[in-house]
Amino acid sequence: MSYFSISIDDACSMDGKIAIVTGGSSGIGLATVQLFLARGATVISADLQPPVVAIDSSSFSYFPLDVTSWTSLCKLFEQIYTAHGRIDIVYANAGIYSRTDLFDLKHNENDGTLQEPSKFTFQVNLFSVANQISLAAHYMMWQSPKGGNIILTASSTGYVRWEEADYASSKHGVIGLLRSTSMHAKSSALPIRINAVAPSWTRTGLVTLSEGEFQKLGVESQAPEEVARGVALPATDEERSGQCLYIRGGQATELEEPMHAEMLKRFRLSGLGEEAERVKVMDVLMQKAVAQA
Repeated sequence: MSYFSISIDDACSMDGKIAIVTGGSSGIGLATVQLFLARGATVISADLQPPVVAIDSSSFSYFPLDVTSWTSLCKLFEQIYTAHGRIDIVYANAGIYSRTDLFDLKHNENDGTLQEPSKFTFQVNLFSVANQISLAAHYMMWQSPKGGNIILTASSTGYVRWEEADYASSKHGVIGLLRSTSMHAKSSALPIRINAVAPSWTRTGLVTLSEGEFQKLGVESQAPEEVARGVALPATDEERSGQCLYIRGGQATELEEPMHAEMLKRFRLSGLGEEAERVKVMDVLMQKAVAQA
């Protein structure tokens, strides 16, 4: 795979664009908010807490949001759409790290029964992302001209083996959402592009090591601003759809197309191949369902 650098100039102008960034008060989200503003967008940062730095721009607003609340998400999208008449870019970025150990069950203090492991990481990192995709697509299909761009924050963890099961599984799930929703949008000829970024070690609140500490460990790291440039690229490049940019040390490479091609080879070396088979089978199943209705 070839790596390439992304500069701020690689992102096209965002003049007149309305962008929502969840988890925009710190880290990668905050860096993306600042970059979108610099490129001319009107940006709404939605987070539990206000930004950790002051943002002096008439094009910026803060919306208090709990991404795990469907009601709160609906209120966010409805208010932004009502105020601006459209939503052009949604960056589903809000996320947390591991909150539970699936191999260390706890007992309830009252009756001694076993507690179900917390699913909160899934609620923030995966289920809320699915909800943000649904709401973004809903409003993007109503506006004129129709369409918009959705970007997801996955992680390099979504492509590798990792022992923190809830975090790793949630990020693998984000990759699954990218693949399925981008394919659905394309097959249905929807004017919506869905892409993702998969950052490697990034110096944010989730990873509190300094650049010097990373260097002592011999581990390459990057600033949030370097990932933000990777977010801005699919947000403005109309040719990108269904892609995931792996970003490490400020260098990027697209993962999905080469991995997709390799997996198809391994599934079936000749003949229709797995995906073409599924299309044929699903067409027949749909015809049967219509006939029985």
